[in-house]
Amino acid sequence: MKRILIVFSSILLLLINVHAQTKYDDAQDSIITSNLKKAKLYLTGITYPYDPAKAFQLNMQCAQAGSAQGMNAVAIQYQRGLGVDSNNVEAERWFKKAAEEGYSAAWYNLGLYYKLKTPPDFKQAYECLEKAATADNKAGYYGQGYMLYKGLGCKQSYKKAVALFQKGAQKGDAACMYYLALALRNGYGTTVNIDSARYWLVKATALGYERAVRELEAKEPEVAGESSSIPQRIAAARHKALPGTDDNISTYRQVKHVPATIYNIQGIWEGYIMKYDWSGQHVISTGKLALQLAYKDTVLTGLWLEEDSLQVPIHGSIGKHGITFHNMRYDRSSYYTRGKTTPILFKDASLRLVQKKDTIYLAGNIQQFSTESNEPARPLYVVLTRSEAKKDESSLLLSSSVTKDVMPEGTTLLAWPNPFENNVNAAITLSKATTVQLQITNAGGQLVYTGNPQQLPAGKHNINIPLNVPTGVYVISLRYEHAITSSIILKQ
Repeated sequence: MKRILIVFSSILLLLINVHAQTKYDDAQDSIITSNLKKAKLYLTGITYPYDPAKAFQLNMQCAQAGSAQGMNAVAIQYQRGLGVDSNNVEAERWFKKAAEEGYSAAWYNLGLYYKLKTPPDFKQAYECLEKAATADNKAGYYGQGYMLYKGLGCKQSYKKAVALFQKGAQKGDAACMYYLALALRNGYGTTVNIDSARYWLVKATALGYERAVRELEAKEPEVAGESSSIPQRIAAARHKALPGTDDNISTYRQVKHVPATIYNIQGIWEGYIMKYDWSGQHVISTGKLALQLAYKDTVLTGLWLEEDSLQVPIHGSIGKHGITFHNMRYDRSSYYTRGKTTPILFKDASLRLVQKKDTIYLAGNIQQFSTESNEPARPLYVVLTRSEAKKDESSLLLSSSVTKDVMPEGTTLLAWPNPFENNVNAAITLSKATTVQLQITNAGGQLVYTGNPQQLPAGKHNINIPLNVPTGVYVISLRYEHAITSSIILKQ
Protein backbone atom coordinates (compact mmCIF):
# COMPACT_ATOMS: atom_id res chain seq x y z
CA MET A 1 0.00 0.00 0.00
CA LYS A 2 2.87 2.31 0.88
CA ARG A 3 4.51 1.49 -2.47
CA ILE A 4 1.27 2.40 -4.29
CA LEU A 5 1.11 5.75 -2.48
CA ILE A 6 4.72 6.56 -3.42
CA VAL A 7 4.06 5.79 -7.09
CA PHE A 8 0.85 7.85 -7.05
CA SER A 9 2.68 10.78 -5.43
CA SER A 10 5.43 10.62 -8.07
CA ILE A 11 2.90 10.66 -10.90
CA LEU A 12 1.06 13.60 -9.30
CA LEU A 13 4.33 15.52 -8.93
CA LEU A 14 5.22 14.81 -12.57
CA LEU A 15 1.83 16.07 -13.74
CA ILE A 16 2.22 19.23 -11.68
CA ASN A 17 5.70 19.79 -13.19
CA VAL A 18 4.43 19.20 -16.76
CA HIS A 19 1.56 21.64 -16.14
CA ALA A 20 3.97 24.22 -14.79
CA GLN A 21 6.35 23.68 -17.74
CA THR A 22 3.45 24.05 -20.20
CA LYS A 23 2.44 27.34 -18.60
CA TYR A 24 6.09 28.45 -18.78
CA ASP A 25 6.39 27.45 -22.45
CA ASP A 26 3.17 29.25 -23.30
CA ALA A 27 4.43 32.38 -21.59
CA GLN A 28 7.80 32.13 -23.35
CA ASP A 29 6.13 31.63 -26.74
CA SER A 30 4.00 34.68 -26.08
CA ILE A 31 7.09 36.78 -25.31
CA ILE A 32 8.87 35.49 -28.44
CA THR A 33 5.87 36.24 -30.64
CA SER A 34 5.60 39.73 -29.18
CA ASN A 35 9.32 40.44 -29.65
CA LEU A 36 9.28 39.21 -33.25
CA LYS A 37 6.40 41.56 -34.02
CA LYS A 38 8.18 44.46 -32.33
CA ALA A 39 11.36 43.72 -34.32
CA LYS A 40 9.41 43.92 -37.59
CA LEU A 41 7.93 47.26 -36.55
CA TYR A 42 11.39 48.64 -35.71
CA LEU A 43 12.59 47.56 -39.18
CA THR A 44 9.64 49.11 -41.01
CA GLY A 45 9.42 52.27 -38.92
CA ILE A 46 5.70 51.67 -38.38
CA THR A 47 4.37 52.39 -34.86
CA TYR A 48 7.95 52.37 -33.52
CA PRO A 49 10.75 54.60 -34.88
CA TYR A 50 13.05 52.94 -37.43
CA ASP A 51 15.75 51.22 -35.37
CA PRO A 52 17.37 48.15 -37.00
CA ALA A 53 19.81 47.77 -34.07
CA LYS A 54 16.89 47.40 -31.66
CA ALA A 55 15.26 44.97 -34.07
CA PHE A 56 18.43 42.88 -34.17
CA GLN A 57 18.59 42.81 -30.37
CA LEU A 58 14.99 41.53 -30.15
CA ASN A 59 15.48 38.97 -32.94
CA MET A 60 18.67 37.69 -31.31
CA GLN A 61 16.84 37.23 -27.98
CA CYS A 62 14.23 35.16 -29.80
CA ALA A 63 16.87 33.14 -31.66
CA GLN A 64 18.78 32.36 -28.46
CA ALA A 65 15.49 31.28 -26.86
CA GLY A 66 15.14 28.66 -29.61
CA SER A 67 12.85 30.45 -32.09
CA ALA A 68 13.57 29.28 -35.64
CA GLN A 69 11.83 32.36 -37.00
CA GLY A 70 14.10 34.52 -34.84
CA MET A 71 17.16 32.64 -36.16
CA ASN A 72 16.05 33.31 -39.73
CA ALA A 73 15.52 37.01 -38.94
CA VAL A 74 18.98 37.28 -37.36
CA ALA A 75 20.51 35.66 -40.47
CA ILE A 76 18.78 38.16 -42.75
CA GLN A 77 20.04 41.11 -40.70
CA TYR A 78 23.59 39.73 -40.74
CA GLN A 79 23.35 39.19 -44.49
CA ARG A 80 22.06 42.70 -45.22
CA GLY A 81 23.98 44.54 -42.53
CA LEU A 82 20.81 45.83 -40.87
CA GLY A 83 21.46 46.98 -37.31
CA VAL A 84 24.66 44.93 -37.23
CA ASP A 85 27.86 44.71 -39.27
CA SER A 86 27.37 42.59 -42.40
CA ASN A 87 28.69 39.08 -41.75
CA ASN A 88 28.02 36.34 -44.30
CA VAL A 89 29.58 33.64 -42.13
CA GLU A 90 27.12 34.40 -39.32
CA ALA A 91 24.27 34.74 -41.82
CA GLU A 92 24.97 31.28 -43.20
CA ARG A 93 25.26 29.79 -39.69
CA TRP A 94 21.93 31.19 -38.52
CA PHE A 95 20.14 30.25 -41.74
CA LYS A 96 21.34 26.68 -41.24
CA LYS A 97 20.20 26.62 -37.59
CA ALA A 98 16.75 27.93 -38.54
CA ALA A 99 16.42 25.44 -41.40
CA GLU A 100 17.46 22.52 -39.21
CA GLU A 101 14.81 23.60 -36.71
CA GLY A 102 12.22 23.05 -39.45
CA TYR A 103 11.68 26.63 -40.63
CA SER A 104 11.12 26.06 -44.37
CA ALA A 105 11.63 29.71 -45.36
CA ALA A 106 15.19 29.43 -44.03
CA TRP A 107 15.94 26.68 -46.58
CA TYR A 108 14.79 29.09 -49.29
CA ASN A 109 16.88 31.97 -47.90
CA LEU A 110 19.93 29.71 -47.54
CA GLY A 111 19.48 28.63 -51.17
CA LEU A 112 19.44 32.26 -52.29
CA TYR A 113 22.53 32.92 -50.19
CA TYR A 114 24.46 30.18 -52.00
CA LYS A 115 23.18 31.33 -55.40
CA LEU A 116 24.11 34.99 -54.90
CA LYS A 117 27.47 34.55 -53.15
CA THR A 118 30.72 35.16 -55.05
CA PRO A 119 31.46 32.79 -56.63
CA PRO A 120 27.98 31.23 -56.63
CA ASP A 121 27.48 27.66 -55.43
CA PHE A 122 24.58 26.49 -57.59
CA LYS A 123 24.73 22.88 -56.42
CA GLN A 124 24.27 23.78 -52.75
CA ALA A 125 21.69 26.39 -53.69
CA TYR A 126 19.63 23.79 -55.54
CA GLU A 127 19.79 21.32 -52.64
CA CYS A 128 18.50 23.93 -50.19
CA LEU A 129 15.74 25.14 -52.49
CA GLU A 130 14.67 21.55 -53.08
CA LYS A 131 14.30 21.11 -49.30
CA ALA A 132 12.18 24.26 -49.12
CA ALA A 133 9.91 22.91 -51.87
CA THR A 134 9.70 19.50 -50.19
CA ALA A 135 8.48 21.33 -47.07
CA ASP A 136 5.59 22.76 -49.16
CA ASN A 137 7.04 26.30 -49.07
CA LYS A 138 5.63 28.30 -52.00
CA ALA A 139 8.83 30.30 -52.41
CA GLY A 140 10.65 26.96 -52.40
CA TYR A 141 8.54 25.80 -55.35
CA TYR A 142 9.64 28.91 -57.23
CA GLY A 143 13.30 28.56 -56.19
CA GLN A 144 13.70 24.91 -57.18
CA GLY A 145 11.66 25.47 -60.34
CA TYR A 146 13.85 28.42 -61.33
CA MET A 147 17.03 26.34 -60.97
CA LEU A 148 15.54 23.53 -63.07
CA TYR A 149 14.27 26.04 -65.65
CA LYS A 150 17.82 27.28 -66.26
CA GLY A 151 19.79 24.18 -65.31
CA LEU A 152 21.65 25.78 -62.41
CA GLY A 153 23.19 23.21 -60.07
CA CYS A 154 21.06 20.48 -61.64
CA LYS A 155 20.12 18.96 -64.99
CA GLN A 156 17.97 21.42 -66.94
CA SER A 157 14.31 20.32 -67.15
CA TYR A 158 11.42 22.53 -68.21
CA LYS A 159 8.98 19.72 -67.45
CA LYS A 160 10.02 19.41 -63.79
CA ALA A 161 10.15 23.20 -63.47
CA VAL A 162 6.61 23.57 -64.78
CA ALA A 163 5.31 21.03 -62.25
CA LEU A 164 6.81 23.08 -59.42
CA PHE A 165 5.59 26.40 -60.83
CA GLN A 166 2.06 24.97 -60.99
CA LYS A 167 2.19 24.06 -57.28
CA GLY A 168 3.52 27.49 -56.33
CA ALA A 169 1.02 29.30 -58.53
CA GLN A 170 -1.85 27.44 -56.88
CA LYS A 171 -0.51 28.59 -53.50
CA GLY A 172 -0.49 32.22 -54.69
CA ASP A 173 3.18 32.81 -55.54
CA ALA A 174 3.41 35.55 -58.19
CA ALA A 175 6.85 34.48 -59.46
CA CYS A 176 5.57 30.94 -60.03
CA MET A 177 2.59 32.37 -61.93
CA TYR A 178 4.93 34.39 -64.15
CA TYR A 179 7.29 31.52 -65.02
CA LEU A 180 4.36 29.15 -65.56
CA ALA A 181 2.98 31.69 -68.03
CA LEU A 182 6.35 31.88 -69.85
CA ALA A 183 6.36 28.11 -70.20
CA LEU A 184 2.80 28.12 -71.54
CA ARG A 185 3.53 30.94 -74.02
CA ASN A 186 6.69 29.35 -75.41
CA GLY A 187 5.89 25.64 -75.07
CA TYR A 188 8.68 25.07 -72.56
CA GLY A 189 8.04 21.68 -70.96
CA THR A 190 4.33 21.85 -71.75
CA THR A 191 1.89 22.42 -74.60
CA VAL A 192 1.51 26.01 -75.80
CA ASN A 193 -1.63 27.54 -74.30
CA ILE A 194 -1.89 31.30 -74.88
CA ASP A 195 -5.16 31.68 -72.96
CA SER A 196 -3.83 29.91 -69.88
CA ALA A 197 -0.59 31.90 -70.09
CA ARG A 198 -2.55 35.15 -70.14
CA TYR A 199 -4.65 33.99 -67.16
CA TRP A 200 -1.56 33.52 -65.00
CA LEU A 201 0.06 36.74 -66.22
CA VAL A 202 -3.05 38.70 -65.25
CA LYS A 203 -3.06 37.10 -61.79
CA ALA A 204 0.66 37.84 -61.29
CA THR A 205 0.09 41.43 -62.46
CA ALA A 206 -2.71 41.84 -59.91
CA LEU A 207 -0.17 40.85 -57.24
CA GLY A 208 2.18 43.61 -58.45
CA TYR A 209 4.69 41.40 -60.27
CA GLU A 210 6.26 43.91 -62.70
CA ARG A 211 7.78 41.40 -65.12
CA ALA A 212 4.31 39.97 -65.72
CA VAL A 213 3.12 43.42 -66.76
CA ARG A 214 5.88 43.66 -69.38
CA GLU A 215 5.15 40.14 -70.66
CA LEU A 216 1.48 41.02 -71.10
CA GLU A 217 2.52 43.98 -73.24
CA ALA A 218 4.70 41.80 -75.50
CA LYS A 219 2.93 40.90 -78.72
CA GLU A 220 4.93 37.74 -79.33
CA PRO A 221 6.56 35.15 -77.04
CA GLU A 222 10.32 34.75 -76.79
CA VAL A 223 10.67 32.07 -79.49
CA ALA A 224 8.05 33.39 -81.92
CA GLY A 225 8.95 32.55 -85.48
CA GLU A 226 12.71 32.80 -85.01
CA SER A 227 13.58 29.26 -86.06
CA SER A 228 11.73 29.47 -89.38
CA SER A 229 13.51 32.68 -90.39
CA ILE A 230 17.06 31.40 -89.98
CA PRO A 231 18.95 31.75 -93.28
CA GLN A 232 19.96 28.49 -94.91
CA ARG A 233 23.50 29.78 -95.30
CA ILE A 234 23.97 29.65 -91.52
CA ALA A 235 23.17 25.94 -91.53
CA ALA A 236 25.43 25.39 -94.51
CA ALA A 237 28.32 27.21 -92.84
CA ARG A 238 27.97 25.16 -89.67
CA HIS A 239 27.87 21.95 -91.67
CA LYS A 240 31.19 22.87 -93.29
CA ALA A 241 32.72 24.08 -90.03
CA LEU A 242 31.69 20.91 -88.20
CA PRO A 243 31.95 18.03 -90.69
CA GLY A 244 29.60 15.15 -90.01
CA THR A 245 26.82 17.30 -88.51
CA ASP A 246 23.40 17.84 -90.05
CA ASP A 247 22.15 21.23 -91.21
CA ASN A 248 19.64 21.63 -88.38
CA ILE A 249 20.78 24.50 -86.16
CA SER A 250 17.59 24.80 -84.14
CA THR A 251 19.35 22.67 -81.49
CA TYR A 252 22.36 23.98 -79.58
CA ARG A 253 25.56 22.02 -80.17
CA GLN A 254 28.46 21.69 -77.75
CA VAL A 255 31.81 22.01 -79.51
CA LYS A 256 35.13 20.54 -78.38
CA HIS A 257 37.82 23.18 -78.61
CA VAL A 258 40.68 22.75 -81.07
CA PRO A 259 43.78 24.80 -80.12
CA ALA A 260 44.36 27.73 -82.47
CA THR A 261 47.54 28.88 -84.14
CA ILE A 262 48.59 32.30 -85.39
CA TYR A 263 47.94 31.14 -88.93
CA ASN A 264 44.34 30.08 -88.50
CA ILE A 265 42.96 32.52 -85.90
CA GLN A 266 44.22 35.93 -87.04
CA GLY A 267 42.23 38.06 -89.44
CA ILE A 268 38.74 39.39 -90.06
CA TRP A 269 35.85 36.98 -89.58
CA GLU A 270 32.21 37.43 -90.54
CA GLY A 271 29.18 35.29 -89.88
CA TYR A 272 26.37 34.80 -87.40
CA ILE A 273 25.70 34.58 -83.69
CA MET A 274 22.79 32.52 -82.36
CA LYS A 275 21.26 32.70 -78.90
CA TYR A 276 19.40 29.65 -77.57
CA ASP A 277 16.93 29.08 -74.76
CA TRP A 278 18.05 27.34 -71.57
CA SER A 279 17.35 23.86 -72.92
CA GLY A 280 19.28 24.47 -76.14
CA GLN A 281 16.25 23.28 -78.13
CA HIS A 282 14.98 26.66 -79.34
CA VAL A 283 16.74 29.48 -81.18
CA ILE A 284 15.85 32.76 -79.46
CA SER A 285 17.59 35.14 -81.85
CA THR A 286 20.11 35.30 -84.67
CA GLY A 287 22.25 38.17 -85.88
CA LYS A 288 25.34 39.08 -87.86
CA LEU A 289 28.71 39.10 -86.13
CA ALA A 290 32.14 40.29 -87.19
CA LEU A 291 35.44 39.70 -85.39
CA GLN A 292 38.87 41.18 -85.96
CA LEU A 293 41.45 38.98 -84.21
CA ALA A 294 45.19 39.23 -83.56
CA TYR A 295 47.18 36.55 -81.73
CA LYS A 296 50.63 36.77 -80.17
CA ASP A 297 52.28 34.79 -77.37
CA THR A 298 48.97 33.10 -76.40
CA VAL A 299 47.31 36.55 -76.04
CA LEU A 300 44.24 37.21 -78.18
CA THR A 301 43.18 40.79 -78.98
CA GLY A 302 40.78 42.38 -81.43
CA LEU A 303 37.26 43.70 -81.80
CA TRP A 304 33.78 42.14 -81.46
CA LEU A 305 31.04 43.87 -83.52
CA GLU A 306 27.40 42.82 -83.78
CA GLU A 307 25.07 44.01 -86.52
CA ASP A 308 23.22 46.41 -84.21
CA SER A 309 26.57 48.26 -83.90
CA LEU A 310 27.29 46.97 -80.40
CA GLN A 311 31.07 46.66 -80.11
CA VAL A 312 33.57 45.60 -77.48
CA PRO A 313 37.37 45.21 -77.54
CA ILE A 314 38.54 41.60 -77.30
CA HIS A 315 41.21 40.59 -74.82
CA GLY A 316 41.83 36.99 -73.85
CA SER A 317 44.18 34.04 -73.84
CA ILE A 318 44.07 30.73 -75.67
CA GLY A 319 44.72 27.41 -73.98
CA LYS A 320 44.26 23.79 -74.98
CA HIS A 321 40.72 23.75 -73.55
CA GLY A 322 39.49 26.99 -75.09
CA ILE A 323 39.60 30.77 -74.96
CA THR A 324 39.41 32.62 -71.65
CA PHE A 325 38.29 36.26 -71.91
CA HIS A 326 39.80 38.89 -69.59
CA ASN A 327 37.78 41.92 -68.45
CA MET A 328 35.63 41.73 -71.56
CA ARG A 329 32.07 42.92 -71.10
CA TYR A 330 29.26 44.95 -72.60
CA ASP A 331 25.84 46.23 -71.63
CA ARG A 332 23.15 44.34 -73.51
CA SER A 333 19.35 44.50 -73.65
CA SER A 334 17.23 41.40 -74.24
CA TYR A 335 13.68 40.27 -74.90
CA TYR A 336 12.94 40.32 -71.17
CA THR A 337 14.64 43.62 -70.28
CA ARG A 338 12.62 45.49 -72.95
CA GLY A 339 15.30 48.02 -73.87
CA LYS A 340 16.98 48.20 -70.45
CA THR A 341 20.61 47.14 -70.67
CA THR A 342 22.28 44.76 -68.21
CA PRO A 343 26.04 44.12 -67.79
CA ILE A 344 27.26 40.91 -69.44
CA LEU A 345 30.73 39.40 -68.98
CA PHE A 346 32.42 37.18 -71.56
CA LYS A 347 33.75 34.14 -69.68
CA ASP A 348 35.19 31.64 -72.16
CA ALA A 349 34.78 30.07 -75.58
CA SER A 350 35.22 26.66 -77.18
CA LEU A 351 35.93 26.97 -80.90
CA ARG A 352 36.76 24.69 -83.81
CA LEU A 353 38.41 25.73 -87.07
CA VAL A 354 38.17 23.87 -90.37
CA GLN A 355 39.71 24.87 -93.71
CA LYS A 356 37.92 24.12 -96.99
CA LYS A 357 40.00 25.16 -100.00
CA ASP A 358 40.51 28.95 -99.64
CA THR A 359 37.98 29.45 -96.82
CA ILE A 360 38.43 28.85 -93.08
CA TYR A 361 35.35 28.20 -90.95
CA LEU A 362 35.18 29.04 -87.26
CA ALA A 363 32.33 27.65 -85.12
CA GLY A 364 31.73 27.10 -81.45
CA ASN A 365 30.29 28.14 -78.11
CA ILE A 366 30.59 31.45 -76.29
CA GLN A 367 29.83 31.46 -72.56
CA GLN A 368 28.68 34.72 -71.02
CA PHE A 369 27.78 35.65 -67.44
CA SER A 370 25.21 38.12 -66.11
CA THR A 371 26.60 40.14 -63.22
CA GLU A 372 23.10 41.40 -62.39
CA SER A 373 21.59 37.94 -61.80
CA ASN A 374 24.95 36.36 -60.79
CA GLU A 375 24.43 33.42 -63.15
CA PRO A 376 25.39 32.26 -66.67
CA ALA A 377 23.63 33.93 -69.58
CA ARG A 378 21.82 31.92 -72.27
CA PRO A 379 24.07 29.72 -74.43
CA LEU A 380 25.53 31.34 -77.55
CA TYR A 381 26.75 29.68 -80.73
CA VAL A 382 28.80 31.38 -83.45
CA VAL A 383 29.61 30.30 -86.98
CA LEU A 384 32.03 32.52 -88.93
CA THR A 385 34.06 32.38 -92.12
CA ARG A 386 37.28 33.97 -93.27
CA SER A 387 38.05 33.93 -96.95
CA GLU A 388 41.79 33.59 -97.53
CA ALA A 389 41.41 35.51 -100.77
CA LYS A 390 39.72 38.47 -99.03
CA LYS A 391 41.07 38.39 -95.48
CA ASP A 392 42.92 41.72 -95.88
CA GLU A 393 40.04 43.59 -97.52
CA SER A 394 37.62 45.85 -95.65
CA SER A 395 34.39 44.39 -94.36
CA LEU A 396 30.93 45.79 -95.01
CA LEU A 397 29.90 45.03 -91.45
CA LEU A 398 33.08 46.41 -89.93
CA SER A 399 32.59 49.74 -91.69
CA SER A 400 29.18 50.30 -90.12
CA SER A 401 28.49 53.25 -87.82
CA VAL A 402 28.06 53.07 -84.07
CA THR A 403 25.98 55.61 -82.12
CA LYS A 404 25.76 55.90 -78.35
CA ASP A 405 22.93 57.97 -76.86
CA VAL A 406 20.90 60.07 -79.30
CA MET A 407 22.66 62.22 -81.88
CA PRO A 408 20.77 65.32 -83.08
CA GLU A 409 19.00 64.74 -86.38
CA GLY A 410 21.19 65.80 -89.29
CA THR A 411 24.48 65.18 -87.45
CA THR A 412 26.68 62.54 -89.12
CA LEU A 413 30.25 61.25 -89.24
CA LEU A 414 31.83 59.60 -92.30
CA ALA A 415 35.45 58.43 -92.30
CA TRP A 416 37.24 58.14 -95.66
CA PRO A 417 39.11 56.56 -97.32
CA ASN A 418 38.34 53.27 -95.62
CA PRO A 419 40.67 51.38 -95.55
CA PHE A 420 43.23 54.22 -95.17
CA GLU A 421 47.02 54.31 -95.45
CA ASN A 422 48.59 57.27 -93.60
CA ASN A 423 45.75 59.77 -93.39
CA VAL A 424 42.03 59.50 -92.68
CA ASN A 425 39.43 62.20 -93.25
CA ALA A 426 36.52 62.83 -90.88
CA ALA A 427 33.60 64.23 -92.87
CA ILE A 428 31.29 65.82 -90.29
CA THR A 429 27.81 67.24 -90.81
CA LEU A 430 26.41 69.34 -87.95
CA SER A 431 22.78 70.37 -87.52
CA LYS A 432 23.78 73.34 -85.33
CA ALA A 433 26.86 75.15 -84.09
CA THR A 434 28.53 73.31 -81.24
CA THR A 435 31.82 72.09 -79.74
CA VAL A 436 33.06 68.75 -81.08
CA GLN A 437 36.05 66.50 -80.45
CA LEU A 438 37.49 63.62 -82.48
CA GLN A 439 39.16 60.57 -80.94
CA ILE A 440 40.55 57.34 -82.40
CA THR A 441 41.14 54.14 -80.43
CA ASN A 442 42.70 50.84 -81.40
CA ALA A 443 40.99 47.44 -81.08
CA GLY A 444 42.18 47.22 -77.47
CA GLY A 445 40.41 50.47 -76.55
CA GLN A 446 43.64 52.50 -76.24
CA LEU A 447 43.66 56.09 -77.55
CA VAL A 448 45.92 56.61 -80.56
CA TYR A 449 44.62 60.08 -81.45
CA THR A 450 42.85 62.84 -79.51
CA GLY A 451 41.91 66.04 -81.28
CA ASN A 452 41.45 69.37 -79.51
CA PRO A 453 37.84 70.36 -78.79
CA GLN A 454 36.79 72.92 -81.39
CA GLN A 455 33.74 75.10 -81.95
CA LEU A 456 32.25 74.48 -85.41
CA PRO A 457 29.29 76.15 -87.12
CA ALA A 458 26.35 74.20 -88.53
CA GLY A 459 27.04 72.58 -91.88
CA LYS A 460 29.62 70.27 -93.46
CA HIS A 461 33.25 70.04 -92.36
CA ASN A 462 36.22 67.90 -93.33
CA ILE A 463 39.08 67.26 -90.90
CA ASN A 464 42.22 65.51 -92.12
CA ILE A 465 44.00 63.36 -89.52
CA PRO A 466 47.56 62.07 -90.08
CA LEU A 467 47.62 58.64 -88.45
CA ASN A 468 50.86 56.67 -88.28
CA VAL A 469 49.62 53.44 -86.70
CA PRO A 470 50.10 49.70 -87.31
CA THR A 471 47.80 47.76 -89.66
CA GLY A 472 44.55 46.81 -87.97
CA VAL A 473 41.06 47.85 -86.91
CA TYR A 474 40.40 51.26 -85.29
CA VAL A 475 37.40 53.21 -84.05
CA ILE A 476 36.99 56.91 -84.87
CA SER A 477 34.56 58.74 -82.57
CA LEU A 478 32.91 62.15 -82.71
CA ARG A 479 31.97 63.58 -79.31
CA TYR A 480 29.03 65.94 -79.65
CA GLU A 481 27.53 67.39 -76.43
CA HIS A 482 26.35 64.30 -74.49
CA ALA A 483 26.39 61.89 -77.43
CA ILE A 484 29.04 59.93 -79.32
CA THR A 485 28.91 58.57 -82.86
CA SER A 486 31.63 56.21 -84.07
CA SER A 487 32.76 54.36 -87.16
CA ILE A 488 35.05 51.37 -87.65
CA ILE A 489 38.06 52.12 -89.88
CA LEU A 490 40.79 49.84 -91.20
CA LYS A 491 44.51 50.69 -91.59
CA GLN A 492 45.94 48.88 -94.62
